[in-house]
Amino acid sequence: MAIAATAVSVETTASVTLTVTGLPVGYLLRVRRVSATGARSMVRGTSGLLDGTVLIASATMLIEDYEAPLLAPVSYLVEALPNPSGTLQSYQTDVVTIPHADADVVWLKDPGAPQRNVAVMVSTPPTWARPIEQAVHRVAGRRNAVILSGVRSGREGDLVVWTRSDEERETLDWLISPGSTLLWQSAPGMGVEDMYVAVGQSSEGRTAPDARDVWREWSLPLIEQDMPTTIGVGGSAGRTWQNILTENATWKVLRDKYATWEDVLLNRPEV
Repeated sequence: MAIAATAVSVETTASVTLTVTGLPVGYLLRVRRVSATGARSMVRGTSGLLDGTVLIASATMLIEDYEAPLLAPVSYLVEALPNPSGTLQSYQTDVVTIPHADADVVWLKDPGAPQRNVAVMVSTPPTWARPIEQAVHRVAGRRNAVILSGVRSGREGDLVVWTRSDEERETLDWLISPGSTLLWQSAPGMGVEDMYVAVGQSSEGRTAPDARDVWREWSLPLIEQDMPTTIGVGGSAGRTWQNILTENATWKVLRDKYATWEDVLLNRPEV
């Protein structure tokens, strides 16, 4: 059986669901996201990046990519690498684009725990600083100082956002509580590309004196980070076991609705 794959965008979670079938068991899996310019980026799986070191244990795989850019066409290149012998097998999907309706809204995402992801409205974008370590030596008899500089650091600045409901407020608090590296995504044309950040000491305040007003203003000090490479996806912002329990009153209902566990995974009911 040859490899086949389909990619579907999910606007509510700002993600792409990649369904792969026909994978050769025992091979090594590599999955890359391909932009319109041809640039390729590794896609994250449950044990880290799918970089050709992950053993294929099943012919079918469901991959949820929460790090795909907003409003940018991408495709996915799925490759099964020989381990150690065999023939390279590959498949590239059709182009897919994640919709994003409001340019004033940004996504803050935890690459390892997408169930924490939240969309918030920007109040004030950061004014970026780029710190640098420097030693200044003033030499006697010399007009100009001798400067020894390190490498200029990545961007640092305060992002001010609004949460517009109790649910958003609680989710943002849940998102930043572990102190994980986050992905900040905004719409193209807003002057900042997708960026991995660490969030420092945050603050939360009301936007109006009325205690019943659910809006809150958050100040999030951001420090630019490298993309985490060893973190795996440890959850889902989409279909989970809770969805299955909610949709099916008994195991009999589940068995009658789906022919196989693959159909359960991909939500393909017979009736």
